[in-house]
Order: sequence, then C-alpha cells, then structure tokens
Amino acid sequence: YDYAALVFEEARKAGIPLALNKLNAVPTTAYPTPARRPHNSRLNTEKFQQNFALVLPDWQVGVKRMLNELFTTIAI
Repeated sequence: YDYAALVFEEARKAGIPLALNKLNAVPTTAYPTPARRPHNSRLNTEKFQQNFALVLPDWQVGVKRMLNELFTTIAI
C-alpha cells in the first residue's frame, strides 16, 4: 500500500491525470492466493550495506528518483 500510495502521490505532483481518486489498503488476508505469504517480507539491507561498504538511501528516495525519470521521459 505504501509503495502504491507514493507512486500515485508523485504522479499527481507531476500533473499526471489519474483515474483513481482513492487508494484502499487491502490486507493480505483479504486477497487469497495459492502461495502463503509472510506477514513481514521487507528486505533488510544491513548486511548488504556492511559487506559492500554502501549507504543505501531510504526506499522512498529511490522510488521518487525512478518516477521522476519516468515522468520526464513521458513528457518528452
């Protein structure tokens, strides 16, 4: 939900018209799938950052960068 909400928020800021007015959070339990999903499947990047001596930006920063690039490409 948070990822989708960020994408729609950035699209609105960029002036991209959206057919969606409201985004609803849907719990995993309300959307049954054949595969069982873990309750918390976020990726922990601490070991990766330590092993490669990297400092990764917060996920929102990366998503905003990618969207900005996409939105700029769309406008051309």
